[in-house]
Amino acid sequence: MMAIIVILASISGCIEFEPPVAEPVVGFTDAQCGFCHRAEYDALQAEGGFHGRMRCTACHPAHPPALDHTISCDDAACHDVFHGVDPLLLNCTLCHYDPHAILRLNMEAMTDEACAACHYDVAAVVYQHPSKHDYVACSACHPEHEAEATLACMVCHSVISGHYPGLTNIECLRCHPHGHDEIPVVYVLPIPDKWCASCHVEPADIIATRGAGHARVACVSCHPEHPPSPNHTLSCNDAACHGLPHGTVFTDCLTCHVGGHNLRI
Repeated sequence: MMAIIVILASISGCIEFEPPVAEPVVGFTDAQCGFCHRAEYDALQAEGGFHGRMRCTACHPAHPPALDHTISCDDAACHDVFHGVDPLLLNCTLCHYDPHAILRLNMEAMTDEACAACHYDVAAVVYQHPSKHDYVACSACHPEHEAEATLACMVCHSVISGHYPGLTNIECLRCHPHGHDEIPVVYVLPIPDKWCASCHVEPADIIATRGAGHARVACVSCHPEHPPSPNHTLSCNDAACHGLPHGTVFTDCLTCHVGGHNLRI
């Protein structure tokens, strides 16, 4: 054993190890690069996007592919300002942390400002329509960049005050299809009366006990828009459900009836 140590010591004293010198890559195919760099090669094939259509040597002209032998985004002739001139967008690695998988964005590290640089139309809606969602990071609801990866409403809103209990994500989206602008209610039929009653408790109670024939009519038949202000409520004459039920003598329903929810005289 001592003899081996002496031999190794003598060898180490004679040989100086130096880092390998990068040599120009000529004639290499991408598949050959993939023999050693399998993880990077597979990532390019699956999530490389635009980069997946380029040769490895376009960005790595020398080997070994150390950082100083890799073409930066600014130097590459393949793209100049790819997403516009916003200063945030000039830093490719802000969103694309892996050049071999540019379709895989680092959502956890993404700032709302970075999201707004591309999704400026959505940012404008959020700015123009303040809501509680303004205080939630984009990545909280969008942990992945794909639209279908958006979190379900119930992850945060398991119990919503003033709403019908037991609502599901699909039911939330029937009234609130745009999470970036949660205030306006958009009808996506069918809308059960119980959903309306979860907020409009008093009108629902009145029509259930004193609504007569109106109690059998869906809320959205008379209130096709929201909020249900008088300007968004069908008049008796406009409603297809009845024209002049009492003939031409009593043409103003509200002369005798308290209101659309209370038909008692």
